[in-house]
Amino acid sequence: MSTAAEKVDVALRDLLEAFAELEQDLDEKHGDDEDAYQSLLAETMEGSIESAVEESGTSTTLVATLISSLSDGLESLDPSVFDDDTDGYNNMSMENVDMGDDDDIDIEDIEE
Repeated sequence: MSTAAEKVDVALRDLLEAFAELEQDLDEKHGDDEDAYQSLLAETMEGSIESAVEESGTSTTLVATLISSLSDGLESLDPSVFDDDTDGYNNMSMENVDMGDDDDIDIEDIEE
């Protein structure tokens, strides 16, 4: 039987693969319109979070905790991904994905 850590490893790999596919699809359809790309990406993430929370019976607080834990782990592995660059965006991505500015997501707004 898999341990919890092994399950998280598999789930994270699956999530990264699915996210890369989503980015590719959005880039092919909206790569020339950054605003549309970012908007559709955010909408898709919101829908996925909502669906996962509802189906698992958990809360958005758990999602916020997960994101925070992932950020902490990533910062331990590579602190430079959180360094500010000249255009105000983080340079943290599988292919330099533009994750937006700090005004897009506020963890306080996510918690129920």
